[in-house]
Order: sequence, then C-alpha cells, then structure tokens
Amino acid sequence: MKILNLIKSKISNKDKILILGFGKEGISTYKVIRKIFLFKKIFIADFNKKIEPFFNKNFFDKNVVFFLGENYLKEISNFDIIFKSPGISLKNIKINEKKILTQTQLFFEIYKEKIIGITGTKGKSTTSQLTFNIFKNYFSDVLLVGNIGIPVFDVLNKITDKTIFIYELSSHQLEFVENSPKYSILLNIYKEHLDFYKSYLEYQNAKFNIFKFQKKFDFSIYYADNEIIKNRISNFIKAENKYSFTTENNFSKKNAYFKEKKIYLKINTELKKFKTSDIKIPGIHNIKNVMASLIISKIFNIPYEIIKKEIKSFSGLPHRLEYFGKFNEISFYNDSISTIPESTIAAILSIKRVNSIIIGGMDRGIDYSNLINFLKNSEIENIIFIDETGKKLYSEMKQKFIKNKFLYMSDNLKKCVEIAFKKTKKNHNVLFSPGASSYNMFKNFEERGNVFKNTVKNLAFFEKKIF
Repeated sequence: MKILNLIKSKISNKDKILILGFGKEGISTYKVIRKIFLFKKIFIADFNKKIEPFFNKNFFDKNVVFFLGENYLKEISNFDIIFKSPGISLKNIKINEKKILTQTQLFFEIYKEKIIGITGTKGKSTTSQLTFNIFKNYFSDVLLVGNIGIPVFDVLNKITDKTIFIYELSSHQLEFVENSPKYSILLNIYKEHLDFYKSYLEYQNAKFNIFKFQKKFDFSIYYADNEIIKNRISNFIKAENKYSFTTENNFSKKNAYFKEKKIYLKINTELKKFKTSDIKIPGIHNIKNVMASLIISKIFNIPYEIIKKEIKSFSGLPHRLEYFGKFNEISFYNDSISTIPESTIAAILSIKRVNSIIIGGMDRGIDYSNLINFLKNSEIENIIFIDETGKKLYSEMKQKFIKNKFLYMSDNLKKCVEIAFKKTKKNHNVLFSPGASSYNMFKNFEERGNVFKNTVKNLAFFEKKIF
C-alpha cells in the first residue's frame, strides 16, 4: 500500500519517533507504525496520565516509552519525527516544523486527487455527513473520515482504486499540510480556538490551507458572504474551477443562492430549484451547508433526484440544534456543538418561541459583545449562565439593567436545567447553546450535550419532587 510505503520512507532511518497525543488519532497512528516496524521503539507524549495504564491493558508492547502529565512537551525538541495529533497546540513551543508529520499531511500526499475536503469554523460535520449520504447513494465506494471522528489511518484496509473520501477537516488537521484536496470546500471563518493559535490570523491561515496548495484544474467551493473569506480568498485560490454560494446578494454571479424560500443551483448552464421547506434541519446556517453539498454533488454529476431525496431525509447530527423531546409541556433543544457566539445567535434565529436559554463555558478570550446586544433585543425572557464565559456575560448584562430579561447564574448544569424547568413558559422552548468551549467542565461537546439531555430527562421524571 502506497501510504504505508510513504510512512516507512519517512521514519525508517529515524531512531526517536514520538506520537504526540494519544486519543483516537494517536492510537491509530501507533497501530500503523507498529504494523510497519514490529520492534522499533516508540515514544508517546500526552497530558493525560491515565494513558499508560490504558495502553498496558490494551497493548502488549515493551518498546514504548511514555512522557505524561504537565511536562509532556518538555522533551519534544529531542525527537527526530513527531506524529502530531490534531488536539495538541504547539503555539508556545519552539520546534522544527520539518520534524512534524500528521495523518492528514501524509494522506493528502497520496490521495489528494480523490478527496473532497470540507472545513469551516461551523457546519463542517453537518455538511460532511450530508455530502457523504448523497455520494454513498450514487457511488459504490465512499468513505467518511477525519474530524467527524474517524482517523484516516483506521480505514486504510478499506481503500480501493475507486474510493472517494469525504474528509472533514479542522484547522488543526490543516495546519501543517503541504498539499490540498482536489475538491475543497470552505464554509466560513469566525473567531475560534484563540487558545490554540498565536493569533486569529494564524487560525485563518490554517483554514485557507485547504485552498493554498491546489492546482490549476482543481475545484474550490466557498461561501462568498463571510467577511474573512471575502477579504482574503484571492490570496489563496489557484484553481480555475471556482464555485461560490450566497444568502445575501449578487445572485447572478454565484453558483448557489437563497431567494424567496428557495435554493437556486446553477452549475454550467443548468438551473435547478430546491424548496427550503424540504430541509429538515433548521436555520439559515444549515441552508448554507446544504448549498455546499448541492454544488459538490452536481460537480460529480449526481442526479438531482438522488440529491433531493437525501437532503429531504437528512435530520442532522446529535448536539446540533437537536430537538430531543417535550417534557412537562416544555420543548428542549440541545446545541452543545455551539462554541462561539455566532453559532448561538444562529441557533436562536433558527428556533421559534425560545423562552429560556442556557449559555456559557470555558473562556478563550472571544468577544461576546454581539451576542449580548442580540440577546438584549431578542424575545428570550430567561437567560441562564454557567461557567467562565457565563460569569462574564452575566456581569455585563446585569450592569446594563435590561428590561424584560431575567438573568440567572449557576455553577453547574443541573441547576441550570432546574431553573429552566421552573421559569420557562409552558408550550415554549428551552435552548442549550453554550457559545463557548466545554473543556474545563467536560471532556468534549458530546459529553456536555449528553449530560444536558440526561439531566433534562431525569429532572422531568422527578419534577414534582424537586419543585
């Protein structure tokens, strides 16, 4: 297999090989390296001290050395090759970048012609899943990989000459690439991961890497109304096949646009219409995601009826404006994926009759002034705050003495849900859209969303005893 030969060529003459980060991707990297080199010493570095007992329980391998805990990055400069996992930030570490390898970097080197790469601050998982659903119902060999939760090294034994990859890409996966996918989609760029990068500009540049190394006859697809994309796209796009979509203006110049509750798709001379009432997933942001899927599907000449059928049946992914039930005459929506204020605003615009909202999470230095102004002018009566950003927003909004708003501060999610049950009007909605990272209270946004849903269900069952 070509990629195994590539990995072998990169590390065969190297003595000190480090796997940096031992989550899903780190584990799959270890398995592939060990498959190629049965006895080569491998070093593993991670903040999590529980990795060593986990490893010893699941792998019998005495040729592994661990660097775990707070100082796990201390020896990093001493290694010949560093297989970096996406979740590890090197912003304060001086390192020769030529030593860094990533799964995405290696995969692009071999398979870039067969990859549909999808990135964006928000919407990339939804767009990747929808695109995969469409493609798998027309082509016989399609794989969904990447940031969606499937490391590419985990699918190596499934690859054939006909395989098409739908590759969800985070900025972390794109940061060190030296190639770009033949088919690249950029949905949006907003302030995010400011704790991970030295600057917002560095984060933007990582995103634009999806276009940066494309060739003349590759395909670039992007949302034309995003400010950062609009202002910087010309510095990165090299492909002649450029496709854009809009929800705001310049309809005649775009390949997909939204007008009068319809999506208009124009590829070459063909114009197709799609009723947005047929889209199950709510919100204008999801209309944009659908547009991206429509464009790439038609570039691949997938029949319109197949595309339409899959879009109509797609109900979205967990933790993304997920309606999960009506409890005690109150409906609950889980939008735990929301980690920036823009996504919380989009969620509020997407759901009618929101009477209570739960907001807050880890503070990463993001500006929340637009969200504060939006909440001030919204119809939401009960605003329930939690965690670091919750404290900041609570303090700022309380100082403004906003009329017709009831503000509550809580130190845990259970109390937030209790307040929501107690204060929300019957036959109205509660929206959990944190607008901030989950990491200081939860393992990830999935865990946070599941805790929220389980808390709602448990408190609904015992409501009479609680209130």
